[in-house]
Amino acid sequence: MIVGAPGLAVPATRTLSLCPPTSTIVGGPTWNKLSDADKKIFAEVLGEAAARATAQIVEVEQKLGAEFSKRGKEVVKVDRTAFRDAVAKLHNGPDATWDKATYDKLQALK
Repeated sequence: MIVGAPGLAVPATRTLSLCPPTSTIVGGPTWNKLSDADKKIFAEVLGEAAARATAQIVEVEQKLGAEFSKRGKEVVKVDRTAFRDAVAKLHNGPDATWDKATYDKLQALK
């Protein structure tokens, strides 16, 4: 069963994993041409857009979970802390994409 919100791609699995884009990338050459004032505006607006998109994803996931439960489907709530701890081991082990310093910098981004 595939149930989704308008404009969101829902994978044909039994997870509540919605993955619309929530980040915008501006190329270095373009970014470097902007004034500091324009960079500030872009950062604020894009940050607000990402926050709004994230909030919409959470809302839709909650509604879908309730709908699936209502239809008699099992909805498993993920323990995000346990998941994050398990995945972090992979990100910091011998098969990691980045070294530990780079990984820590990425995790510190807000």
